[in-house]
Amino acid sequence: MDGSDDGYESFGTFPLYALLTGSETVEALARLEWEAVTWQFTQYGQVYREFDAYYDWMHHGESYTYLYYLALVDPTVYRDRVRAERFAALYLGEDPEAPNWDPELRMIRSPINGSRGPRFTMTAEDWVTHRPVLANYLLPYEDIPGLETDDPFSKADWTDDRLFEAILQAMNQRMVPGDVPLNLTATSLVTHAYLYTGEEKYPPLGSRLRRGLDGSG
Repeated sequence: MDGSDDGYESFGTFPLYALLTGSETVEALARLEWEAVTWQFTQYGQVYREFDAYYDWMHHGESYTYLYYLALVDPTVYRDRVRAERFAALYLGEDPEAPNWDPELRMIRSPINGSRGPRFTMTAEDWVTHRPVLANYLLPYEDIPGLETDDPFSKADWTDDRLFEAILQAMNQRMVPGDVPLNLTATSLVTHAYLYTGEEKYPPLGSRLRRGLDGSG
């Protein structure tokens, strides 16, 4: 669970440049690079069906801004429209391989989601590249067994295997099986499909998500 967003971000400004300058050469290169990054991370196993298999929506958002720029450069490219509809389906309950959306509870079912659906367990491998960095951040909870503290500014050494195991277990129990405000970023993906198609099924998702988070409606 790491890295694909960085691949897309490396070339995400290419379509923006093409949009601002009208350069067909840069637009062609932007499309080539999107295909190349998608292929590379598909071979690695992180991307599945042209969309990240499972990630949080900060990183999804960083990746797929690329597609929004491509659409602005040339909204007539049919392949882009098909992708927009297919990717929106991942968060509308229309894709049986990716049941990210819970229609009864009106929520996205996990903070970690994507083209393989919601992920309910994170492994040590998912966090391995981040552990030294996260040691500089505050603890996610103040009552983790073995790390109990009254100090809201307490930190822990994520590189310590024993402490890391306790942190990961707490996160899997409390955070992973549920929705988070960050998932609202998925509404941009759905809006993207709406702008292509104008279909009425798309706009209500944002309001449904908001009602689900604040308890209204």
